[in-house]
Amino acid sequence: MKRPSYPSGLRTLLRLVLCTVCLPVFHAGAQLEWRVSVKFILDASGHRPSGGIIDTDQDVRDQVDAANRLIDPFGRGYRFRLMEIVNLSGYPAYFSTDRETTSSNLLTIANSNPSSIAWRANELNFYVNAAPANEGITTAKLIVMGHNVTRETFTHESGHYLGLCHTHGCPCPTCDSTNCPVPPVSDGLADTLPDNTCWDQDDISTNWFHKIFVNLNLAQQNTVSNTFNNIMCYHANRKVFTADQLDEIADTSNGSRNNLTTGFTWFVDRDNICPGRTGSSLCAPNGTGGPFQTVTTGVNTAGVGDLVLIRSGHYNEPMTITNAVTLRATRGDALLGKP
Repeated sequence: MKRPSYPSGLRTLLRLVLCTVCLPVFHAGAQLEWRVSVKFILDASGHRPSGGIIDTDQDVRDQVDAANRLIDPFGRGYRFRLMEIVNLSGYPAYFSTDRETTSSNLLTIANSNPSSIAWRANELNFYVNAAPANEGITTAKLIVMGHNVTRETFTHESGHYLGLCHTHGCPCPTCDSTNCPVPPVSDGLADTLPDNTCWDQDDISTNWFHKIFVNLNLAQQNTVSNTFNNIMCYHANRKVFTADQLDEIADTSNGSRNNLTTGFTWFVDRDNICPGRTGSSLCAPNGTGGPFQTVTTGVNTAGVGDLVLIRSGHYNEPMTITNAVTLRATRGDALLGKP
């Protein structure tokens, strides 16, 4: 095998990656960032909302920090970066208006006069008002949420903006727990189970495995928990993204949301046999696309600062790495070089 070469600044990182079995990198520093702009809608006297969870600059920073703590353990190399906090005057009519009306009107303004509402083309735009709702609403260009949302709402709504559905459907037939959809709804991803806003773990378990939760084996319990505790659900304990969800987020960040992302993710999977491989996470319905088969192709395609995400397996490839990219393993161990 040809000995890899690389710039001195990458020597320590790549020695670890190329010469050991690579586990997912937990609590790792960010490689790619989503830029975030947060706007407080002010009342007629120029005041922000008060008495809630998100009223101050520090509250905003706490929300972003909480979101990063949620996503860091998955080792995918993304983080949120707060770029600015804006006091938005001139729109007191939306100070306490419900999120649906506020969102619709702000979206119209964003399309016609974006600078008037401090809308940024290269950032994820959050608008905070004093509406009583405890969740946000996400549209094609912006997110609106009241100042009393939970800690997970920032991550939940960002998940929608980055391509994810609720675990109980997309769009969900109803998104409140007083009028539950029957039958349960799927989000279209293979590693989450059909869900319902009114269900508990036993309901999810019984619907899919025909057993209550305690009677499942460990793998089955993990599958149920990945839905019941999912960041995109409406249950109480939201802390999980699944591998398929993270892949969807990466594809969306590479595609329709690349304006707010600082770089690209390129997938590698030695077992992908789809023709016309593009480095995306999945093959297209026509059978083209999907991950590259070799790490070399991923590295050579990546630009400076990009991320090459390698699925499990042994990649015994001669290679010379000369550009500053980051390699990460996903969905299991990835071995580069001789075992």
